[in-house]
Amino acid sequence: MTLTSASMFYSYDWIDTARWDRWLYENYGQWQQAMDQALDDRLGVLARWSDRHSVPLVIGEGWIGYTPLHAEVEDGPVGQAVAEAALRRCMAAGAWGVVLGSNSAPHHPGWQNVAWQQHWNSEFLGS
Repeated sequence: MTLTSASMFYSYDWIDTARWDRWLYENYGQWQQAMDQALDDRLGVLARWSDRHSVPLVIGEGWIGYTPLHAEVEDGPVGQAVAEAALRRCMAAGAWGVVLGSNSAPHHPGWQNVAWQQHWNSEFLGS
């Protein structure tokens, strides 16, 4: 479970999303390996827990975290690559269901990317 504090909600409503996105694009490279490792660790723990408790593995959270509503990095090429790598890992782990990305909700701009969502839903359902 990911918890979002009241201060995060407030700051994300007022943050300069262009600066936010620029910082992420400028710094992503130095954190990519750590993000990949954290994803593998998280999915490993979840898969072992679901197996140990004989329940389906279902991931109900996105991959980058709670991002400002109008930030673009998660819906751009870097964020989509992170989500796609996570989805492949979920399929390999035998997950029954997954949220495609943190911004794949009706109130987020990424919701409008229907073709991407349909493609990955189809891939996931076919695995």
